[in-house]
Amino acid sequence: MSSKKNSSMISKIPGFRSGTPWKMGLAGALYVFVLFYAYLIATSSSEINPQDNSPATSEESLAVTTPIQEERPSEPIRTLGITTEEFKSNFNQSAILEFDDLKIDSFAITEGNVQDVVRFPFNNFYEIMGTVNKDDGTLRNISIIGPGGDDLLVFINLLIASTDTSLDKESRQQILDELGLQGSNFNLSTMKSEVVYNDYKYTVSGTKVLGLTFTIQHRYDR
Repeated sequence: MSSKKNSSMISKIPGFRSGTPWKMGLAGALYVFVLFYAYLIATSSSEINPQDNSPATSEESLAVTTPIQEERPSEPIRTLGITTEEFKSNFNQSAILEFDDLKIDSFAITEGNVQDVVRFPFNNFYEIMGTVNKDDGTLRNISIIGPGGDDLLVFINLLIASTDTSLDKESRQQILDELGLQGSNFNLSTMKSEVVYNDYKYTVSGTKVLGLTFTIQHRYDR
């Protein structure tokens, strides 16, 4: 029963309907050739383009999606351009013209990782303080702290003259005038917080009760 059914199914395939042996053999060979040729095409295409179906690696994805970032050089630290020794020499030369006993012998130094802090207290009420860039030893800023009065104005004038030796007396007085530092009875509420002159920024802060801080730094220092 099954053999008749199989014969019936085979007879329906093109090339086998005639029942002629040589025609059936030729048709069988043709079908085998077609199947073998289709197999060759399938395998050759997968070998030629194996990457078509393979997922991109993480490195390939990063190369496509991640933009190249250029390294930007860090901005140089802006300083006053003088070392503590140069400032000390300038200060002592100017101070001797005003005070017989005012002289910086040495600074007390507190070392830090990036910059050091130098201090020089004097006259019981005043102190000069500055920060030093460790890379080149130059002053980043210099300040004087103390109560108000005529002496403080003289000390501030000395600080300006010791930092920027190119300024004459009139230029230094102009800076004090623009900051509102005129006479011993200055009014902090009427002062400007800062004045820029040449490459330097001069800043005033404080109160009449707690005292005043006058600072000099490079105009572009942050």
